[in-house]
Amino acid sequence: LCILGGCVEVVPDHLASKPGGTMESGGTRRGKVKSTKKKKKNKSVMTGEGVSNNASHARYKRVKNGRLDATDNDVKNCLYSFIYELTQLDLKSNDEATSVQPGELQQLACNPSAGPLLIVLLHILIQTSETSVDTAGRQETATDQDKANKSISDFRLGIYAPETQFSKGSPAERLVKCLLCWDASTEDGKQQEKAGDIMYGLSGETRGSHVVETLLRTSNDSFYESFCNAGKFFEVEAFSDYAHHEVSNFVLQTLMMTARTREQVESLIKCVEGLINDGYVLDAKNKRRGIFWRAVEMSAKFRIGQETILKCMRKGFGTTEFGMSMDDCVRQLINFRQPEEGKRFAELDAIGARTVYQLLRFVPRLCGDVLTGIISKFDASELESMCNDGLASRCIIDGILDGPTTQKPFSQAVKKLFEKLKDRWVSLSVERCGHHTVKKIFIKLTNMEDRASLSRELAIGINRLSGNAMGRSVIADCFVKDYMEGEDVWNAAVKKRLEREVFLKEIDEGNFGGTEKKRKR
Repeated sequence: LCILGGCVEVVPDHLASKPGGTMESGGTRRGKVKSTKKKKKNKSVMTGEGVSNNASHARYKRVKNGRLDATDNDVKNCLYSFIYELTQLDLKSNDEATSVQPGELQQLACNPSAGPLLIVLLHILIQTSETSVDTAGRQETATDQDKANKSISDFRLGIYAPETQFSKGSPAERLVKCLLCWDASTEDGKQQEKAGDIMYGLSGETRGSHVVETLLRTSNDSFYESFCNAGKFFEVEAFSDYAHHEVSNFVLQTLMMTARTREQVESLIKCVEGLINDGYVLDAKNKRRGIFWRAVEMSAKFRIGQETILKCMRKGFGTTEFGMSMDDCVRQLINFRQPEEGKRFAELDAIGARTVYQLLRFVPRLCGDVLTGIISKFDASELESMCNDGLASRCIIDGILDGPTTQKPFSQAVKKLFEKLKDRWVSLSVERCGHHTVKKIFIKLTNMEDRASLSRELAIGINRLSGNAMGRSVIADCFVKDYMEGEDVWNAAVKKRLEREVFLKEIDEGNFGGTEKKRKR
């Protein structure tokens, strides 16, 4: 079945189980944590959203296999027969299945083995359907190394690639409706009483919640709307009920991550607003910061309710022991701690760091206080430790450098960051993560004098930089040797590099719709 479903790509263990990188500042398991005895090494995939077996977190893509082809009639008939024995759904017939009472099939969806099996079957039906909707969009050609780097980068930010959606009336949709006991006589989700009860029950089960999340990711837009209405996800009272449960709160995170329309986003922000105001999703002790993170991400993506989110965040932190200023909010979200003696890496709240990254994706005029909270409230040694930590560097430092650095307040923040880390650039240049920050800030600085100052500092420590591959790449990208040859040579080399960056940016915008007229706000 996995061969039919496609190639399975799992999260690397060295990224999934990084010390100090838990997303909830505590345990990340769904449901109650039982006392565990010493067992054999578990090969299941651990992610920030919990621990499950591979099928729940696998990434599927269609591959060519000479031995098995799900579009072959014999293989398809065998697959449909297997689904019939499991669900009593006859996919060979075009007749619409009648709604039945919930029973064994819903129990299977909550089973540790059968639940992932249903997910695999759904992906097989989606991948083999000729009418499935690919939501990945156009992708630019890139090398395998670039794809690997982007995968690691997106993983650190908690970004998942969009999955292929099943189309209306497809075998996959029929399987989903069978699982939910969907009433075919009406398309109005609010009238689907049995489906709503099933969704509520599955969302509270450790394995069943993964099935619900898979349906949210793979549903077409029309069924997604009905699905959410059946589960009452857009109602404040029901939303709060889901959020307070130790398992179903993960379903809400996926819900906000997969919202399709502006109307849905507006409804979800109204639902989560009260939970932010009373501090419930902000207090790390409650282990619900993932809901706040996805709400901020959703608001940044659709540019809806950003001022409301910031206002609620100040008010929510004011209900706890911390202050109400944005500086304090940012510091408590990150919860940064310097490396202990004998340890190399710092510790921080991964969800908080990812939330800060999304806060920096708000419109620039709303980012000033967040930038101040990072640059001003952390000293130089803490910022250096952030640059050398993979998660902190990607979420916080790159959150600043990836912003619109040609306009305020980002241009001012880059300048302050550069000045604060003076006399530390050489040591950063020979570190695995830190050297990326050095190369990026060289391009993002808006003043040639600042770039010359950076090259001058690096030239003083060129012997140390020459000692490893990271330092040598900084020497090349920051034109250290050109600076040592003379100012004119260095100016010509830097201007040529900047022109090349502008040229590549224009090509990228031209190929991927960047030249379209922006929506007025």
